Amino acid sequence: IVGAPAALAFNAAQTGVRVGSTATTGGLGNPVVSLIEDVLAVFTVIVAFLAPIVIPLVLLGLAVVVFRLARRIRERQPARA
Repeated sequence: IVGAPAALAFNAAQTGVRVGSTATTGGLGNPVVSLIEDVLAVFTVIVAFLAPIVIPLVLLGLAVVVFRLARRIRERQPARA
């Protein structure tokens, strides 16, 4: 349900960039656009492989920061009777 519209949006954007490149440079800019697309594809694959490792570490770090911040806020408040 979510994947098809997302793929359509990226494909439409890619097609638009390629048509714009062809129209403005007469096709001479297409190798550059293709190279950029390839670099972005490799970067996306690397992110897809690293995300399952990095996300839990980021969440753990965020939890530590939140607990430390909560402790500091509790220490600053005066004791209730």
